[in-house]
Amino acid sequence: MGLPREVYHAIIDQLESLSNNGNSVDIIGRQTDLKVLSLVDKRWHRIAREHLYRDIWVPSDEDLRRRYSLFFRRRSRLDLLRRTLKASQALAYMVRRLHITTGLATDLSTETGHTARRNASLVALASIVELCPNLEQLSGYYWLDQGASSAGLLEALARCSGLKQHIWVFGNENMPDLGPGVMLDCHNGWVQLDTLVLCSNEGFRLGAGSISALVQRLPRLKHLMLSGLDRLDFHNGTLLSLPSVKSLRLDHLEGISKQGIEQLSVSRLSISLENLSLVGLELTSLRTLQSLIANAVRLRHFTFVQDTSPEFQPGMESTSSLKGLDSKTLEYLHWDALIPGSGTILVANSIASGRLPALHKVKVPCDYEGAIQTLCRPIAPERLTSEDVELLARLSGSERYERNLRLAQIQAQRRIRECRRQPSFNVVVQDEDQTVSAQYMIGSFIGNVDSKIEYSLESGVEGSHSALVELQDVSVPKKLCDSIGRKTETEKSVKEERLLDLKMLF
Repeated sequence: MGLPREVYHAIIDQLESLSNNGNSVDIIGRQTDLKVLSLVDKRWHRIAREHLYRDIWVPSDEDLRRRYSLFFRRRSRLDLLRRTLKASQALAYMVRRLHITTGLATDLSTETGHTARRNASLVALASIVELCPNLEQLSGYYWLDQGASSAGLLEALARCSGLKQHIWVFGNENMPDLGPGVMLDCHNGWVQLDTLVLCSNEGFRLGAGSISALVQRLPRLKHLMLSGLDRLDFHNGTLLSLPSVKSLRLDHLEGISKQGIEQLSVSRLSISLENLSLVGLELTSLRTLQSLIANAVRLRHFTFVQDTSPEFQPGMESTSSLKGLDSKTLEYLHWDALIPGSGTILVANSIASGRLPALHKVKVPCDYEGAIQTLCRPIAPERLTSEDVELLARLSGSERYERNLRLAQIQAQRRIRECRRQPSFNVVVQDEDQTVSAQYMIGSFIGNVDSKIEYSLESGVEGSHSALVELQDVSVPKKLCDSIGRKTETEKSVKEERLLDLKMLF
């Protein structure tokens, strides 16, 4: 008698996790492990095959290199995948997620891909999507900027009733002419969609009521990002019409003001929010942020990034500044106001007074004086390179503030070095005659060893220079080839791809 099916899935999930390294996946290692496991017996074969086809990394349209290429018609891996799914409906039904690889993204790109090859890849990709009725996600590259040739892929995706993630970027000159009617039809069919990203380039208008109409057609929407939308398309009134979601990111929206955030803090939407990101809104009131965090009773992650520092209105410092930020549920705080002000001090006071009892991780690149670093667990010292010292000397003397994550990391390490030069206590070694034979000075450290809060200055995604996950980080794959375009020895045996998921934006 075999093991329960759940046990097999748990074993394979653990096996697949060995191929993951952060956001990177060794796709060849993963496929090899699953193929070998499928040869054990029929039971393992069925379950390993299900995992193998559940997540497919779609290869490029490059011809296969055959030893006897003169005797065989060349076929691309992309074409072979399409033929396999077409020949077996059972395999096609297993597909849940299609990840576009770096090679295929290169073919699809208008900057690097040849026109004929790009169109052929789009047609092949569209045919694969059509064969997968249970598809939930198509990720790895934003393909809807290829002109009329990408319309076929959109039509195929529109018929995937189980789709759970999608991104719209409006205002691109290469984007096919999609009226609100086309997008509404897509949303009418995507009843399972739970993650939506709506972005717009400067000067593009969708029309009044379009955003609300698009969002209201998604009954299971949980994660929503709105970025760069025109002030007439999205404003304070539109914000209040949004459905209750768990994750909300408002990114560089000219139509959103302090009054809109104040109304948000007392709306039904604030009660459902677990992840909230306010990016580039240039809010000026700390009192507004205090009210928002206090009323969002389920808020666990809060991200606040902008250039100007919010302040208290005259006459409110004596009451509000002492209160600080108050939340019993907040676990992660990313606070980055480029220009110094009262905001960073307020965060430090909130941590010191214990008003954020659930907080376990903070990311504050604007902690110029180390006030928050002092309250968190000490971080490990790192060796600074000559380039780091040069960067510190060049930017520290400038009167202009610049958002530079590496500079924030260097400044944190410099504060560690300065504390180590200050004596914490001395160790005196004496021999049997009470003669001092040696003395050692133990340097101090910055931080609180009893704190449960991690002081983080890591990038949003591996290899990025930003503390925030940007849209480009999840829509464009990272190149894995060296500068001359050849594979390195490591890449010949380990084909790593970066896992791009829209939920990383929240």
